Amino acid sequence: MPDLFPAGYLDLDEEDESDSDSSRSQSGEDRDDEEGWEDDMEDDLEDPTHGGSSTRWVRVTLEEMYAHHYEAPHNTFPHGPVFLRHVLGPIKDTHPDLFHQELRMSPYTFDKLMHRLAGDPVFANDSQNSQMPVEDQLAIALYQFKHSGNAASLQKVANWAGVGKGTSHSLPRIHE
Repeated sequence: MPDLFPAGYLDLDEEDESDSDSSRSQSGEDRDDEEGWEDDMEDDLEDPTHGGSSTRWVRVTLEEMYAHHYEAPHNTFPHGPVFLRHVLGPIKDTHPDLFHQELRMSPYTFDKLMHRLAGDPVFANDSQNSQMPVEDQLAIALYQFKHSGNAASLQKVANWAGVGKGTSHSLPRIHE
């Protein structure tokens, strides 16, 4: 954290050594050394009637905020069940009509398209982080294609698929 000094307090490193009145600050008060100032600061926090305690309180509060980075706790967003897994599992196997309703193609066509796309270099990755399976990427893209306009918000697609909001937007684009 940067050094913070209360109003009217001169930094000892910046003071002119040729100043004849080195025991006084610009405000006319006696200057404390840093150790004494920190002790006074603790006393001032306990006794707010002591002069200058508001600037010391601000300093302590800022140091405390820097130490914890957040003033309020961060809560995570609760996630519901992921429907993508349900569509690619039981619905695909037992209810092709519902699968078609979700992705606008039959399970047979979906599988044919998935196997054809699986060999495309856009799905290859040289990174230590593996890509999402082609089946999942295809289902997310088809779900998003099914919706038009505002109904295809990134958040809605992300909730349906159980992925991050930016993930559905950054799926690979396939060029012929």
